[in-house]
Amino acid sequence: MHSGYGGSPLRTLSTMSLLVHPVRRVTSSAITRSQSFTGVNIQDKTYRSFSGFSTPGLSRKPSRSSGMFSMSIKSNPTPKVPQPERLDQVYEALKKGLQSSLHVHQMDLENLSRQIKQSKRNSRLGFLYELDKQVKIIKRYIRRLEFHLSKIEE
Repeated sequence: MHSGYGGSPLRTLSTMSLLVHPVRRVTSSAITRSQSFTGVNIQDKTYRSFSGFSTPGLSRKPSRSSGMFSMSIKSNPTPKVPQPERLDQVYEALKKGLQSSLHVHQMDLENLSRQIKQSKRNSRLGFLYELDKQVKIIKRYIRRLEFHLSKIEE
């Protein structure tokens, strides 16, 4: 009879019956299942008690939330004060960032247009097709940036 350890087959043979019973071993290189499959076979409950197979809702102890995310009521909450100067800073930074991004993409569009003109002379159709796709993508993105910029300026 083989015990299933040390390179032997992973089953034991019974001389009393004709059935072959598999032997389960928990090793360090055990196969891990996705969390979504942990409740499929209820008879495997003892095998799944290994920490890698625990279900998140059943075995976890309720933990205290960290101080940053706690919803406790403060004894003296400070009222929110409008900060118009901060709003102006954020507005200007957003506007400046959108304008610079728009400028960079317009320069990129001009560069691609130049490459298209040069490649038409060489007639490399595959390269020309890729450049044309890039131009369409950049034009679409520029329109979106211009839309957001106009919404901010309103």
